[in-house]
Amino acid sequence: MAVVTREQLQQGNHQLHFKLLLNGPFGSGKTYKAMTFPKWAYAMWEPNGIMTARTHPELLKNMAYYESFVPSEDEDIKLTFQRYEAFLRQARKDAVEGKIQTLIDDNLTHRLEARWLYINKYEKSYAKSGEVDTRGMYGTLGRWAFKSTVCELVAANCHVVQTSHITTEKRSDPATGQQYETGKLMSDTLGKFREDAAGYFNASLWLDLKREAKPGQPTTYRYWAQCRPDGIVPAKNNLGLPERVEEISFDKLVAALPKLNG
Repeated sequence: MAVVTREQLQQGNHQLHFKLLLNGPFGSGKTYKAMTFPKWAYAMWEPNGIMTARTHPELLKNMAYYESFVPSEDEDIKLTFQRYEAFLRQARKDAVEGKIQTLIDDNLTHRLEARWLYINKYEKSYAKSGEVDTRGMYGTLGRWAFKSTVCELVAANCHVVQTSHITTEKRSDPATGQQYETGKLMSDTLGKFREDAAGYFNASLWLDLKREAKPGQPTTYRYWAQCRPDGIVPAKNNLGLPERVEEISFDKLVAALPKLNG
């Protein structure tokens, strides 16, 4: 890894790679926004996610290549993950050689669900009592999630965009043991990794859209990204992004970086 000096950092003449976690509900534009990035390789865990590019020519021109990893009864889940690991190796190599500029993984929610299928088939563990050790298996899932996300994905020498669905945080009442929703949102991933995921990216952005309908006019939709926390959404970034960015895209993010525009 090349050393970056203080002078280079201050002058802004170093290479900046976004490492983004894009969180959002269905239809909030996660895949679309990821595909506005240049020259991408796309790992598809989201069923039919590539249709977003196929129906938007302005996105398709950004594609270098893609591969589907949606689990199927027609392929053993072990082979699915072998293909995924090979895809990431090739993408990291291509990033170094300048063949791609962005690596997209769409999405974390489905990827960890698929890995849970793998663990239940190939890495199931048992307690001394003979019962399935679910807690230990979740530990295995968490360690794999860290290795896969940090060492194989975020480490790529290019922009990295990881998408994730969202869910409402739940906690257990100490008195009754029953779960309740806190009203706060979080990434929808299996196991404890949901609490750690945002820390492995230099921005965890939360996407949403607002429907606007005026009498006699076509319905329009406004997309925006929450870039800083607001008490409900735990957004964060170390890029100097403002609280919100409207109609988020690669170009909009670059324009919103104050240190590169001064």
